[in-house]
Amino acid sequence: MHRGTRQPRPQRRAGAPGPAFRTHARGRRSGRGAVGCRRGCRPSLVFSFCALVDWPAGTACPASARRRPVPDGRNNRIGGHVSGQDQDQDQAFIEQAIELARRAIDEQAGGPFGAVIVLNGRAIGQGNNRVLGTCDPTAHAEVVAIRQACRETGQFHLPEATLYTSCEPCPMCLFATHWARIPRIVFAANREDAAEIGFSDAEQYQYLRMPVSAFDMHQIARDAARQAMRDWAASAGSRLY
Repeated sequence: MHRGTRQPRPQRRAGAPGPAFRTHARGRRSGRGAVGCRRGCRPSLVFSFCALVDWPAGTACPASARRRPVPDGRNNRIGGHVSGQDQDQDQAFIEQAIELARRAIDEQAGGPFGAVIVLNGRAIGQGNNRVLGTCDPTAHAEVVAIRQACRETGQFHLPEATLYTSCEPCPMCLFATHWARIPRIVFAANREDAAEIGFSDAEQYQYLRMPVSAFDMHQIARDAARQAMRDWAASAGSRLY
């Protein structure tokens, strides 16, 4: 896995659904201050998508309709009522994710992070961080689990699934979860816990609020690239995802 300055809010790409995550922190309270939505929806335990996405004028933030914070004496949680049976399932699968994270101690394949993706009460994908073992900086536990779940189902969208992860997803994994259309995330440790052992998750989140000018990025050959995109859109086999 894994593991400021306010940036202009990026425009949502036409045709792409707006993000609407439900996030649940299991096993501890987060000491981090949450970020509220400028449209009035309640804070997210991860971060406010509304601070990053410029929703069209007159459009309600999806989170405002879906996030209903409910106080819980044991955990910080966002996302409305969770039944006792669901809480038991959450606890069982978060423990499985933590056990996957502990494999790192023996395998030395990556950091101590594990993830499980569950659909209809069944694990369809799981993984632990394998960055070192594969020399792949994207082989975070959540990405490994998403890849396995998509192979298992033969689908690249998992709109009914839940991601359980031993640590709050880094920005890459959070957006990978969004691309997979996984609507619900349950995590245990948070970004500050990852920072305590040397991982830069908290720092990575700061990049989301930096202006594009802060990065060494240069645009060239736009016309040729746009033409390739238009040719793809006009082709018979094009398919949005």
